[in-house]
Amino acid sequence: MPTQIRRAFMGLVALAFASQTYAASPVVSSVLASQRPDKIVEIQYDLSDADGDACTVTVQASSDGGNTWTVPVTALSGDVGPDILPGDQRIILWDCKVDLPGVIGSRFKIRICADDGENQAPSISNPAVTGGFNQGEPSTVEVTCLATDPDGTVLSVTVNLGALGGPTALPLSPGSAGQWHGKASITPPTRGTAHVTFTAVDNHEASTSIQVSVEVLPPGMVLIPSGQFQMGDPFYTEGDLAERPLHNVVIDEILLARHEVTNRDFAEALNWARAQGGLITVSNGTVYRAGSGTTYPLCDTTTSSDFSRITWNGDNFGVVPGKENHPVVLVSWYGAAAYANWRSAMAGLPPAYDAGWNCNFAAGYRLPTEAEWERAARGGAVGHRFPWSDSDMIDHSRANYYSSAYPFYDLEETAGYHPMFGVGERPYTSPVGYFDKNDYGLYDMAGNVWEWCNDWFDNGYYATSPTNNPHGPLTGTTRVLRGGSWSSLAVNQRCAYRTSGIPSYRAITHGFRLALPRN
Repeated sequence: MPTQIRRAFMGLVALAFASQTYAASPVVSSVLASQRPDKIVEIQYDLSDADGDACTVTVQASSDGGNTWTVPVTALSGDVGPDILPGDQRIILWDCKVDLPGVIGSRFKIRICADDGENQAPSISNPAVTGGFNQGEPSTVEVTCLATDPDGTVLSVTVNLGALGGPTALPLSPGSAGQWHGKASITPPTRGTAHVTFTAVDNHEASTSIQVSVEVLPPGMVLIPSGQFQMGDPFYTEGDLAERPLHNVVIDEILLARHEVTNRDFAEALNWARAQGGLITVSNGTVYRAGSGTTYPLCDTTTSSDFSRITWNGDNFGVVPGKENHPVVLVSWYGAAAYANWRSAMAGLPPAYDAGWNCNFAAGYRLPTEAEWERAARGGAVGHRFPWSDSDMIDHSRANYYSSAYPFYDLEETAGYHPMFGVGERPYTSPVGYFDKNDYGLYDMAGNVWEWCNDWFDNGYYATSPTNNPHGPLTGTTRVLRGGSWSSLAVNQRCAYRTSGIPSYRAITHGFRLALPRN
């Protein structure tokens, strides 16, 4: 099984391993890797051979996801090299600090190969499974690899996608220059690491198998990669002073919800919270944190506000028909944080927020920091105004917002509310995911509803903000809001735009989405 090793010297991830099999051929299985306190990497494997032949065992490592296998692996001892007899729990010791002096925090793929000197087996390289990998969410994935044979012809390549809820023997189709490809429908049953096995068979009945690992994310979450980006107004003069100076920020990787929290999501969590007892109370249609009186209002229902889409009949929370997939509104910052804790408990995770609303950023679901939000909104693009990277203009085909002749980059010809959604009673929200996603796979990062962030707001915070993972000021009176809404102008839809609200305030333009630590 692939094993992640984290130590002060280096991080090694045994994410892929290969075995080669022939007619009466050796098989490598049950590969495990761990790094000991003395920095030695211990690799354990089982070796079998139908003829009982001694084998030559080699170890290879890749630092680029399996595209090349050129990482030096020479400082080896144990059950490696020629004349290795078949048996279980064979041990190889790799003194990686000799081969990789000074390397810290790298990620590698490792493969162990065994050769008993018979027919040469086909070779598999560049195995890849691409697509959406979220627990319980159906998706179509593309499966590709390069399969060649030094002394024969590759007759077939099959892929076992069973761990992802897909076919256990997906046949790939051959292409040019040894390329093989295919597609399959999957529904991953569980989150975490899933192993996918590629097997190639040649005309000598020799075969090679290689296993790769795929991470299955929690439902509805998208991975935002770590890295540096420029935070603030990239055009220098368009934004408010609060958006300056433009500064570099480094963010750790994080999971962010693909969509804003919907009315259906929130009503479901309210019913769960009520069933637990001691979490919420309802007074005149307003939901409060239990035991707080009216100090911590969480959200309104249709009983307390005609603009709410959450219903309350005295026993259960529901949703106004037709608004199930619209973002929840009239939820306070406290309500967003409370919802994050409820979702953590429902998923068996520790809560991020304590009784004083202090955030443990390494715990369960929480609100994104302002910096995490802006990096995610930009989708990896540099120097752009909006969450899309193909244009710096906006119109109603891209977002649900209030159009006007100002500013110049608002190209919408129909002034006012979005013509598709600005009818009937407010709020004029749109279903989440109605507009195109950005390059990170996130929807509605511009328009629809303002999104609460975890940070306290400070107009001059950028002048003193730390570079690495800023969490905002330690104290304040208002919390950050980002992303614009259905009733705000084009200027408010920019990735850099900052505003805020009192934590107890509920508005028909305010919603949120959740973040989750990578670990």
